[in-house]
Amino acid sequence: MSTWEGIYESFAEIPMEDKGHHFTTGWRDAEKGRIKKLQRAIRHGGAISPAATHDATLLSFLASTAIRWKDSAVILDCGGGAGRTFLAVVNTLELPLVEYHIFETELIAQLGSEMIKDDSVTFHASLPKLDRVDIAYMRGFLHYVDDWKGFLSDVVAACNPDYLFFAVLTAGDIPTFATLYNYREAGRVPQWYLNAKEFIDAVCALGYGCLLKSKDVNIFRGEAAPLPMENFPPEYRLETTCSILFRKARRDA
Repeated sequence: MSTWEGIYESFAEIPMEDKGHHFTTGWRDAEKGRIKKLQRAIRHGGAISPAATHDATLLSFLASTAIRWKDSAVILDCGGGAGRTFLAVVNTLELPLVEYHIFETELIAQLGSEMIKDDSVTFHASLPKLDRVDIAYMRGFLHYVDDWKGFLSDVVAACNPDYLFFAVLTAGDIPTFATLYNYREAGRVPQWYLNAKEFIDAVCALGYGCLLKSKDVNIFRGEAAPLPMENFPPEYRLETTCSILFRKARRDA
């Protein structure tokens, strides 16, 4: 079985029998194991936290900038699981003044609330409306959203974040298409592969400017390797995921 299967113009075109009940109990159990492992590593870590990852470190840096100018940082993490990135951020920053919100499914939000007892993090099963968000962060999340453009519009309307930071995003110099991801912990999951220019233009149309674009180093099933897309035509193959950072455009720009 290939990792990704099929090329479709939309999620609606994917045969219904191929869509599993993804991100339910199997995903919850796997996420619980990951959080426990990370919490153990943090407890036995040294001077530099083992929780830090490349994109979480950049998120922490952005948070430290907000703290420097505003005395605190408010982060909205969409699809943040049971709090893995939250644990990375709070164990990377020397400055503790962070208000962290995680938007997840009800099942995972409940799990996170049970496993992480910290007053600075709040789990939400629906997109929260917040008076202030410094950074809206989405790691490996947006490409699972059917109407991703509509969702981004909802985030901007609800929270008006200063920064939009996307990590582990399946976007690049390819046509936009939908496919099925054979996700070992979540079943067969519909997923977007996005044309990077189309994606950037869509975010900029919401009133943002692109600050940073970088390719990720993908650890796929335990090894650093290109995405396994040999079963696709060459023009549809993406070598790596990417990270893209946007900042709200100045009104006088």
